Amino acid sequence: MRRLTKSREEIYSCATHLLRYTANLSYDSLCSAEIFPKVRTAVSDSPPTRADLIAELVTDAIPGYAIRVVQLNSVVATRLGVTDTDVQCLHALDRYGPATPGVLAKRVNLTTGSASRMIDRLEAAGCVRRIPDPTDRRRVLIEPTGDGIARVSAAYAGLIARTRDDLAAFTEDEIQVLVRFFRAAEHSTAIAAHLEKGSATGL
Repeated sequence: MRRLTKSREEIYSCATHLLRYTANLSYDSLCSAEIFPKVRTAVSDSPPTRADLIAELVTDAIPGYAIRVVQLNSVVATRLGVTDTDVQCLHALDRYGPATPGVLAKRVNLTTGSASRMIDRLEAAGCVRRIPDPTDRRRVLIEPTGDGIARVSAAYAGLIARTRDDLAAFTEDEIQVLVRFFRAAEHSTAIAAHLEKGSATGL
C-alpha cells in the first residue's frame, strides 16, 4: 500500500509540475483542496489485498492522472491556437508517421468532415502540411512540420524531465512493470473507445 500511494503521489506531482511549467499557473489555484480534495483511503491494520490495490489503481490513481493529462493537453492546445483534439492528432502523427486524412480521422475518432477542419486548423497554425503520397500520387498525406513537433515537444519537456527524475527512485524491474502495465492499459483503452463508438453509432 505504501509503494502504490507513493507512486500515485509521484504521478500527481509530475503532472502538476508540468501544468505549472507550461501555463504558469499558481499552485494554490491549481491544487487547492477545494478543487482537488485529497482522496481518502480506508485505514486498516491489515495489509491491502490484491483487490484493494487494483481498486485504488483503477478508481483513483489512473483517473487522477488522466484528469491532469486532459488539463495539460488543453493548456498546450490553447498555446498552439488549436483544439484539444488537434493536439491528439499531432501526437498520433508524431508517433505513427504521416497518414491520409481518412486514416488520421480514424486515429483520433473523428468524422471525415471534422478531420478535414482539424487539418485546416493545424495547417493554418503551421503544425502540419499536405504532401503527395509517394506510393500513390493521387493521394495526399498529412505530416507534422518540424516546427509543429518542436513546439509540442517544448510544451511537454517539463513533464518528461520530471518523469525521468521520478523514475530514478524505481528499480529496472519496477520500470519494466510500469511499461508492461501502460502498454496493456493503452490496448484496453483503445478497445473500450472502439466499442463505445460502435455503441453510440449503432454499429
